[in-house]
Amino acid sequence: MPKLEPRPLTPSLCLVTVAILLALGCGAEAPHSSAAGTDAGLVIHGEGERKNFHDFGAVPYGKRATHTFVLENTEAVPITILSVQWPCSCVRIKSITYETDAGEVIVGDVRATDGVLVVPPGELVDLTILVDTTAVPIPNRDKLSIVRVRTDSQYTPFITFEVHLVAEKLFQVTPATIHLDEVPTTAGKAAVARIVTGTPGSLARIVGIAAQGERVTATLTETVMGAENLWTLSVTLPELQPLGPIRDRVVLATTDDQGQGESGTLEIVVWAQVVEDVVIYPRSPNFQAIEAGTEAVLELELRALVPGARVLVEGVVIEGALADHFEVAREVVAPDATGRSSRWKLTLRADSTLPPGRFDGTLRVALDDDQHPEVRSRFGGFVRKAP
Repeated sequence: MPKLEPRPLTPSLCLVTVAILLALGCGAEAPHSSAAGTDAGLVIHGEGERKNFHDFGAVPYGKRATHTFVLENTEAVPITILSVQWPCSCVRIKSITYETDAGEVIVGDVRATDGVLVVPPGELVDLTILVDTTAVPIPNRDKLSIVRVRTDSQYTPFITFEVHLVAEKLFQVTPATIHLDEVPTTAGKAAVARIVTGTPGSLARIVGIAAQGERVTATLTETVMGAENLWTLSVTLPELQPLGPIRDRVVLATTDDQGQGESGTLEIVVWAQVVEDVVIYPRSPNFQAIEAGTEAVLELELRALVPGARVLVEGVVIEGALADHFEVAREVVAPDATGRSSRWKLTLRADSTLPPGRFDGTLRVALDDDQHPEVRSRFGGFVRKAP
């Protein structure tokens, strides 16, 4: 086999090789995606390696905190901040501004779709981030949120900011808000909430009730379960309350996180809706859209809300301009020996001759109860014309 000799590089081959190398090494520079690692574009001011990071540390639950990042346009042309995005309701942009040489403050609009803010060359931008601890989903745990900024700069098209905090809550209440829901007016209603310290081994303590509610009354008991304290808050909405919604609160007195003093407070909100003792569900009954020439059915239920109460439905009357197009059937659920029950099913039927258009009517249910001789419920709906 003949020996292969290396082929010498000719001038033309050298030129081709150099051209290939230049093409590989001298292409257009890709834009940077930066948090804080460039000296061109929209540059973050600050000290340390992570200029785009701020640690709020432990923030007491219920408080708000802010931090301002400063950015400088180091380019010779204006930079447009195209959008600013934040991840959740607990973190948002409070403001994004810069001040002109004349002292005028230019305010950006983070919800604008055509650009948040145009930053002239050399201007310093203040980006203020606000955290709301009441919106942090899980207190007493590390929370890291990322804010993303998009610009039209080739050097810093994307900038990210990170903020960390712990929403420090001394106590954990279950449920966080007491919902009494619907409360019969002659009976009232009660519920409890259980309270433990926010972190195991905490020295924080509940001292007592600092303020009763305006309409609810409360009692507090304390027990020890293992190495932890458990407080039980019992709230009661008394009977004979006016009909309508109620938002009340009970305020507890607490120590600080070291178990000292009694100046701390813990507020627990109580919601209720005071209603008649006997009601019909749904509360605002409506037929779904009915096609002309067809029948329709609406299922209702009558309930006696006072614990242990039972009623007897003696009759049902339908009132309204189109009452002749409806009929109602009643069915008792789990009756006692006298035929009374706390629940009755009511089936309202509309016949096929109901004319097109909107309609309404009133359902009157007669009861054998001296305190509640009748329950009324308005209903409505719409009949569509046949195609």
